[in-house]
Amino acid sequence: MENQNTDNKRPTTNRFAHTLKDIFTGNIWTRQSIQKQWKLIALIVFFLIVYINSGYRCEEQRKQITVLQKQLVDLRYEYLTLSSELVDKSRQSNISDRLRESGSTIQESQTPAIRIQ
Repeated sequence: MENQNTDNKRPTTNRFAHTLKDIFTGNIWTRQSIQKQWKLIALIVFFLIVYINSGYRCEEQRKQITVLQKQLVDLRYEYLTLSSELVDKSRQSNISDRLRESGSTIQESQTPAIRIQ
């Protein structure tokens, strides 16, 4: 019996080296404790894959948000530019000048507009 107890009490460095050897050779998968837990290991691997995939997807969405924000800023500037041009073109003095240049017979009214109540 004493001989069996000494066999079970391996030094920790030998146990560590033996475990590393089992991992590298693939013998770790033949142990009963690992074979009993294969469903848990498969579940953990599945969740790792899902986690990595969601990280990549979030990164792509961040890139897309950045691009869309830049487009939004560009469109705002374009809107402001077009709005100011429209305001400038729709002023009464500019309209009358363009009518005169085009040779139109339409003239401005000399009497002010009357408000109907």
